[in-house]
Amino acid sequence: MWGDFLFAVLELVPFQKEKHFWKRWRQKVPEPEIEAIPVRGGAYFYIVKAFLDKTGNLDEDGLQSNIGNAIYRVILKEGSALPQNTKLREFTPTLYPTVLFLNTALAYLKETENQKRERTLGILDADAKLLDGILPFAPLAKSITVCTNALQAYEVTAKRMLEQYGLPLQMTQESEKLEKCSLLLEPFYSENGKVLGRILLQRGMRDAFRGEDIDLPTEILKRCPENIDKVLFASALYEICNIKTLKNLPYARRKRIKAL
Repeated sequence: MWGDFLFAVLELVPFQKEKHFWKRWRQKVPEPEIEAIPVRGGAYFYIVKAFLDKTGNLDEDGLQSNIGNAIYRVILKEGSALPQNTKLREFTPTLYPTVLFLNTALAYLKETENQKRERTLGILDADAKLLDGILPFAPLAKSITVCTNALQAYEVTAKRMLEQYGLPLQMTQESEKLEKCSLLLEPFYSENGKVLGRILLQRGMRDAFRGEDIDLPTEILKRCPENIDKVLFASALYEICNIKTLKNLPYARRKRIKAL
């Protein structure tokens, strides 16, 4: 059902009491303003402007009757916050930020390809979520070591890496062994609850970088509402609406986050 492939960009407008007594007496909370925005492939998302009543509550049943299960996948516009004890739920990405990070890290390794012969690459993937995602890094490093709690799951990846690139994949459950690598990727590093990923240069300047922002394709940018997180928006399109044209994008910039 299409209801499973929808999300809503939501702006909540606080109750504004009419100044005139008679207007206050007859005042009603306006109906929500709802626009359905199509995206490629037949999916779409909603832009919703909803109005809170004088107690700060929202007619959630009425909203659900209009946008269905999209109330469980909400992106809030800047300045909006969900009411307390609400059944609405904010959308939290589970996949796309990691896709962005891997593309960003791969771009960095290609930019510094002259270091390939000396580069020892470490990758932290405790739950073995990147079984296919690490293969493109093989041509860009002298060695690759992955730290994971699921060594058996990585055996097929190790076989493929050896067959396709002639590079043996080293596997360990001891994160300390990654300290010897010249460059370390932490795809699931998070800040303030957001998964961003982190690139650590463990030799020389010992810097750390993460990605930020995203340059959306023109077609997608035209549909992106104002005052929302563009990475969050792109994540919803990729994970909910299955817009795979976003799969090769990196973060727009690399930000230095800490001198180690």
